[in-house]
Amino acid sequence: SSPYRFVGIGGDGRCGGTALLCVPETHPSVRTRHAFVARARRAFDDHLSAHLDYRFYVDDWGLFANTAAIQLNWMHDEDGLFAFRYRLHQQGAAAFYRSTYPEPSGTLRFVTRDRELSPLWTHRLGVSYERGVALGEAGPELRIAAAVGGTYLFYEDFVGLTDVLAVDATISLGVEL
Repeated sequence: SSPYRFVGIGGDGRCGGTALLCVPETHPSVRTRHAFVARARRAFDDHLSAHLDYRFYVDDWGLFANTAAIQLNWMHDEDGLFAFRYRLHQQGAAAFYRSTYPEPSGTLRFVTRDRELSPLWTHRLGVSYERGVALGEAGPELRIAAAVGGTYLFYEDFVGLTDVLAVDATISLGVEL
């Protein structure tokens, strides 16, 4: 539970909206998680390879998720590697998650306003390039990497937020001794 997140009870479900009551978020104190993964890797020749990944997740909060990813790698020369990635993630909601909690007729045991516990979909697409540059005949090698990606999140049932589009870029430098 987040000590900074409050849940609106009744009304539109938002504190500051038409909620009749605002209470601190409360999650179960224990969570048991299980993940099952399948992976396949295949080299097609000296320059082209592919990765396939699948992950199934389930926990005792009632949340389940499926994640599938594919990555294609192309080594265009001895020191340069392009990677193209796509990832799809889909999940259901935690058993106690509600987009809006009705007026309490009894005691509400667990309540949340965490969008990561709601049903959602994400799509991630990215491309990266990595290259090694020798700093001498027998000396260290400079590793240069750059990546650009985008993620689209779609929230099926979350009050006040339906989707998010994020774009990111990373540049890194390293030295291999």
